[in-house]
Amino acid sequence: MDESADSVSGPGRATIAAAGPAIAEACGPDLSSLLGATVTLACEGVEPLTTDADDSEEAAVPVIHQPARTDDDPPLPLHLVLPRPDAVTLAGLQLGKPAEDVEGLRADPMDPELLAALKPVLKLVTAVAHRTLEDEGLSAIELGDPREVEGRAEVGELASGRFVRLRFKLSVENFPDGALELLLPDPSPPDEDAPTDVSACFVEVDEEAGEAIEALATALGWELSLVDPAELFRDEDRYADTSAIVVPWAVGGRSGLEIAESLARHPLTRHLRVVMASEAPTRAQVEAALRAGAASFVHQPFEERELRARLPG
Repeated sequence: MDESADSVSGPGRATIAAAGPAIAEACGPDLSSLLGATVTLACEGVEPLTTDADDSEEAAVPVIHQPARTDDDPPLPLHLVLPRPDAVTLAGLQLGKPAEDVEGLRADPMDPELLAALKPVLKLVTAVAHRTLEDEGLSAIELGDPREVEGRAEVGELASGRFVRLRFKLSVENFPDGALELLLPDPSPPDEDAPTDVSACFVEVDEEAGEAIEALATALGWELSLVDPAELFRDEDRYADTSAIVVPWAVGGRSGLEIAESLARHPLTRHLRVVMASEAPTRAQVEAALRAGAASFVHQPFEERELRARLPG
């Protein structure tokens, strides 16, 4: 694929994020019917695709990459990505193998039979995404051949241009939870003058949490500050240089969802990337947060690696 993201006009990030829960809800029953096992997807947010080095254990797992493209003019490139163990699970069930046999294959490289069996599974996911986003002008989608690559960094190199990752938690009956990603071009124009650092606010009233956030700011080299939920809209200059705001599921006796919705509407804050936070986010919480205007979700207590992945817009 040699098309750059600048040559396409795909769905914007907000549209992609809003469509995520609908894609997940529609894919689950269809995949369950196809594979003969209960399958659910839960949308976990949208974020930029980067090719930065990532030393995490997750990034080291080989992944299966399936390119796709529409027949638009110019064509809109798409990519599906999932860790190899999860790809083996889906392909093995598609072939009708018993769960215990599939489990024994999850640590091995995928052979041609498994790769071929995976294609109709991923075609189903792509078709659902197409139906959900078709109002944005996507036309018929043609899948390339799935292939195994060394990790997400290599996918970033294969995906020419700027993309966003629509992330899903993949749950298959009798198997460990996994992941699936749909990569779509990011049509927002690049900002050559954009700063390389991040400035973000955390909605918080707990002084101990404030100390932890101060430590994270030092570790990350970012400008991180706290704002009391009662003070959100009282300072016209507070958010002048701020790009993101992190909202707990509940804070100061208030609902984080209500705060997120207010932030998305208010002229002082509607430009901010809203990120919700919870100790153990459920599928329902993530979907509700995305509907309320959040762009992503993070875990509490906050961790440096996750903030690096979720806060930049």
